[in-house]
Amino acid sequence: MGKLPESLWLYSHGLESVFRSGLALFLLLSGALLIPRVENPFAFLKKRVLRIFPAFIIWSLLYAYLNQRLFNVSVLELAVNIWQGMEMHLWFVKVILVLYVVLAFTGKAITKSTYQNVLFCWLTGQTLLMVSLIDQETVWIIEARNYLAGFLLMLLGFMLTRTYLPAKKCKNLGMALTAAGITATFAFGYSHSNHTGQLQDFYYSIVSPTIQVKSVGIFLLFSTLQVKKERSRRLLKDLSYSTFGIYLSHLIFRDSVLHQVGITYTFINPYLGIVVTALSCFLLSGVFIYLLSKFKFGKLFT
Repeated sequence: MGKLPESLWLYSHGLESVFRSGLALFLLLSGALLIPRVENPFAFLKKRVLRIFPAFIIWSLLYAYLNQRLFNVSVLELAVNIWQGMEMHLWFVKVILVLYVVLAFTGKAITKSTYQNVLFCWLTGQTLLMVSLIDQETVWIIEARNYLAGFLLMLLGFMLTRTYLPAKKCKNLGMALTAAGITATFAFGYSHSNHTGQLQDFYYSIVSPTIQVKSVGIFLLFSTLQVKKERSRRLLKDLSYSTFGIYLSHLIFRDSVLHQVGITYTFINPYLGIVVTALSCFLLSGVFIYLLSKFKFGKLFT
C-alpha cells in the first residue's frame, strides 16, 4: 500500500469509492439534458462551447503562471500544454469540448432513433470499450477510450430519460445500484492494490464499469427527489451554476491557500485532515466562484 498505513489507505480508498463519481454524473446529466435540445449544430456549439471554453483558457493560463510554465515557453508549446491539460484535472474539459462537437452533429439523429437502436449502439460501444482495456500502454487508445466512455455515458443518460420506472421502484433500484457500485469499486480497487502494491486510478475513472453503475444509481435516486422549499431550490440552482468553476479552480485553493496555512491531509490527524481539507477546499472555491459570478465578466471564469 506504499508508505501509507494500511488503515489510512483503506479509509481514503473508502472515501474515494463513495464520492468519486462526479465526472460520470456530469456526463450522464449532459446526455439527458442536452441531446434532446440539439436542433441546429452550430447554434448548439456556439452556446455550449462559449460557455466553457473561455473559463478553460483563463484557468489554464493561471495554472501555467503558478507552475512557471507561462513565460518560458513558445506560444505553440503553451497551446499544446493547455490542450493536454495544464493540471491533471483539466483533461476532462478537453473531453467535454470534443464530446459537445460530437453531440452537435449526432444529437438530432439520436433523438429521432428508436430506443432499441440507441441501446444497440450503446451495447456495441460498451463492448469496444471493454475490449480496449486490453491495451494500457498505447497513448492514442487511452485517449480514445476516454472519449468513447464519455460519449457512452451521455448516451446512457439520454436512455435513462426514455425509461419509465415508478417512483418507488426507481428509488429502490437507485439505492441498490449505488450501493453495488460503491462496494464493487472498493472491492476491486482493494484487490488490485493488494495484489500489485500500487493504486490503480482506473477504478475511479469514467471508464470503470463500477463507477458507471454507481452513477446510474445516483442518477435514478436523485431523479425521484422533489425539492419543495424555494430557498433550497435557489441554493441548488446557485450551486449547479458554480460547480464548473469549482472544478476548475479547486486545486489553487488547495495548494496555494489551504496548504500555506497548514490545512492538509495531515491536519490534526489524517483521518480528520482528509475530510477537513476536502470540505474547506469546496467551501472556499465555491464561495469565491459564487461571488466572482456576480461581477460583469465574472461568468467568464465560471
